[in-house]
Amino acid sequence: MIIVLANERGVPSGEIGVMAAMLGAGGILGSLVAPYLHRGVSAFRLVVGVFWALTVLTPLAVFVHNGYVMGVLFAAVAFLPPAANTAIAAYQLLSTPDHLRGRLGGVVGVTGGLAAAAGPALGGWLVEALPAGFAVLACSGGIAVVTVVATFSRSLRGLPSGGSVPVLEEASGQVVEEGKK
Repeated sequence: MIIVLANERGVPSGEIGVMAAMLGAGGILGSLVAPYLHRGVSAFRLVVGVFWALTVLTPLAVFVHNGYVMGVLFAAVAFLPPAANTAIAAYQLLSTPDHLRGRLGGVVGVTGGLAAAAGPALGGWLVEALPAGFAVLACSGGIAVVTVVATFSRSLRGLPSGGSVPVLEEASGQVVEEGKK
């Protein structure tokens, strides 16, 4: 949707390419910083931080008319997800018994694939049904709803705090935080 918005505003193709590259750069930088974030920030705050960053930054795209500035916005959006994704994946794997990890991987893979297909399809439908700026704002509204739900989610609040890693006790099958056995 953002690329369609930029194209409608006459952003040159080269700048749109730079926007996409900056998205990747933000993700790479976020990946490099992720180990440090894991040590000092709880998994809950990382996950909710991603949602709040999206909630605040996505609607700004409506007001940006420069491809390079949009690229900086993209980079900012892509910065936190690597840390949040690895925190969730580590928790899922470490809290899932060995015999169920394959099923977990299958469910996560299918769910991620469905979201990867449905997101652009929904975005395309929104851009076709609404002017691009309104489509971005509609998407931002949806993100805001998910953000509020995630912020108050008891399940997410149960994720381990920064620096602690869940460990599955072999004998009992219970998840405990490292150092609290």
